[in-house]
Amino acid sequence: MLQRIVTSGSQSSVNVTSLSQAYTDLRIVISGRDTSSSGFLTVRLQLNGDTSSGNYTNSIYLEGNASSVNNGTQSATSAGVIVGYIPGSASSAQAVGKVEILIPNYSGTTFQKHFDALATGIIDNSGSTGNTALDLRTGRWLSTAAVTSFLITAGGTAFVDGTTITVYGCGPIAGSAGPNVSSIYPALTVPTAASFSSTFGTMTLTDKSDRLQVIVPSGSALRGASRSLGSTPWTIDMAVMFNAAQPTGNACAAGIQINDGTKLIGWYPGLFSGTSIRDEIDEWNNASSFNTSLLGEANLSIPTGLLFLRITNDGTNRRYYRSSNGKDFVLLFTHASGTFLTENSCGIAFYNDSTRSLDSKAAVLNFTVTNSVLGDGA
Repeated sequence: MLQRIVTSGSQSSVNVTSLSQAYTDLRIVISGRDTSSSGFLTVRLQLNGDTSSGNYTNSIYLEGNASSVNNGTQSATSAGVIVGYIPGSASSAQAVGKVEILIPNYSGTTFQKHFDALATGIIDNSGSTGNTALDLRTGRWLSTAAVTSFLITAGGTAFVDGTTITVYGCGPIAGSAGPNVSSIYPALTVPTAASFSSTFGTMTLTDKSDRLQVIVPSGSALRGASRSLGSTPWTIDMAVMFNAAQPTGNACAAGIQINDGTKLIGWYPGLFSGTSIRDEIDEWNNASSFNTSLLGEANLSIPTGLLFLRITNDGTNRRYYRSSNGKDFVLLFTHASGTFLTENSCGIAFYNDSTRSLDSKAAVLNFTVTNSVLGDGA
């Protein structure tokens, strides 16, 4: 959310200036009503202070309620184009209207700016139950300039105090591959393909500006990449993002692995046994020979955002942690150092079974090794 304005003092208009140019699309949500005694009143949108009606197209609309449907066009004025209706005081008591406006590519300078708007609310003069209706509109501002400000004007007298105008920036940050996570998560160290000295299994690592992209074909074997790991104590941290809301398949997962050159232990959350989403810590005799599962808890919902994993070894115990924010870690499993293998390498690990795949792609946004034990704090 960029801004939220709550009207007061019988405002007839709301002017929003200095819009952030950090996003691709602009979404404006108006919720409220007009003080006028009419049943319903227009709401107009003006961009960048442009008061020339000829710089806006007509507003094309399709509207209807339970009994009728209408369509047509309405002209622009110096106040801009009509984007919808909200109820007035003649509508049902406490009735509220909503107008939602989308301006795609508002921060761009190549194309003229068009808008889509959807309005819903009680818009008749019944004074009792009212008549809920829907109004769908589109129109255009005939300018290629980036939208830096807008004016919302009540078509009647004024907005009832408490009416809200909420502004959202949508889409990836303009000119970048995705959202700036540095203000949300701890500092991330994006690994490169060259930071891993060896790989096992068929997979493709591709360096991107903000992530290491991993393409893993299906097949019942562990795939991964390794680098050297020094003596204890140490902490391995990884941040992984699935390209879908959650992986699909009978067994597909992504996470950290430690190994001794042959044997491996993989700590990877994912989807197993068709429908069970869980934390999984497994022993492997080698990358193609599964040994046993140390942990398989069906308690994890794969998030759309980042998932942070951590393994520590203080010379006495290995500990396995998970976090949703990279700051607060939950301890999931502990066993003695040296159990199953004496690790000398670590890295990333991915698993797809031979039936279905992890949507083919995942991304690694952080991989670090620290020569100390960090525990459950960042």
